[in-house]
Amino acid sequence: MKKYLLTLPVVCSLIAPLCAIGGRAQRQPEDNKSERPKVSHDVTPAAGPIVTRAADPYITLDFIWWRAQEDGLAHAFNGNSVADEPAFGPAPFAPATADRGSVKYPDFNYRPGFKAGFGLQFRHDGWDLFAQYTWWRNNKGHSKTITRRNTDFDSLVIVDIGCPSALLANQAATAPSAIATYDAQRSSGEWLLHFNAIDLELGRNFWISERLTLRPFVGLKGSWMKQDFDVQYLLIFATSFLNTSLDMDLRQWGIGLRTGVDTVWYMTNNWSVFGEFAISGLCNHFKTSRKDFFSGSAITDQLIVNLRNTINSVTAVIEWGLGFRYETLFHNDDYLYMLQAGWEQQIWFDQNRFIFVPNSVPGNLTFQGLTVKTGFYF
Repeated sequence: MKKYLLTLPVVCSLIAPLCAIGGRAQRQPEDNKSERPKVSHDVTPAAGPIVTRAADPYITLDFIWWRAQEDGLAHAFNGNSVADEPAFGPAPFAPATADRGSVKYPDFNYRPGFKAGFGLQFRHDGWDLFAQYTWWRNNKGHSKTITRRNTDFDSLVIVDIGCPSALLANQAATAPSAIATYDAQRSSGEWLLHFNAIDLELGRNFWISERLTLRPFVGLKGSWMKQDFDVQYLLIFATSFLNTSLDMDLRQWGIGLRTGVDTVWYMTNNWSVFGEFAISGLCNHFKTSRKDFFSGSAITDQLIVNLRNTINSVTAVIEWGLGFRYETLFHNDDYLYMLQAGWEQQIWFDQNRFIFVPNSVPGNLTFQGLTVKTGFYF
């Protein structure tokens, strides 16, 4: 009996440090709960508010002030003849006449829109599931009208028209070779875009240092768009005139894989710089149509061109943003409020699938502008 009593203090002295270490590892500090956690070298702890249930919800709302622009929407060339200027080299590299000017596009203006998001933060390893809808509109009414000045050296050349030169020759008192240049007195172009997108992300927001968090994510991206491009020309030949109207429609929907990473660089406990990056590959279905109408001195609303086309292709989408964020934790770190503002840019490759004569070359659709986001984490 005495033998066992003598060994008991020795055993207790050996296990006492282990018990103390385990108690310190589980104990949470009672003060300074809003301080950023100390990051272990072995584990990346979840960032954000404490998840008190199996899953805690959060909501976000964005105000966007974006400018959309699409390549390949030129409708006229406005130039001046410089035939009286010296040639730049020997024939045939120095033509007798040349044009100087600029290519005319529709007006691409900044317009408001919004994003609305809903997410769930899971207790399971700090994962989160987030869905977001984006809405943006550029309605008709913003057109670019170009009028030819009444001088001998000004010209307005049509970029694309489906009217055969023989029809124009019947409307003019001049030779068909002169009509084939398609000079116009007036040109106007209007572009409409209705943009919708949905993002679905599975991510994890975690600390990799005391002042830096990462949130890698994977998921899906879907979109559906409506585009209309309407161009009108006024052609005058001596005493005759011809009104030309090009009506082009484009419908798109697509879905594909999406991945990326969000970063937050904390300058203080509340203020930080954020950076966002995402890339997607969409399986698109494009449905496009074009109708050209003509009316003039001897023609009344004659349909000359009526084309339709359907295209299926995979295109890429790249998104990135940079800005400043303010956030605060409260109610024992159970809730978080966030407000941020930054500049966002997106490239949607090969979204211009309008039918042009004689060749149709896909053009990119781009967005850029201010994004202001607010969020509340329950």
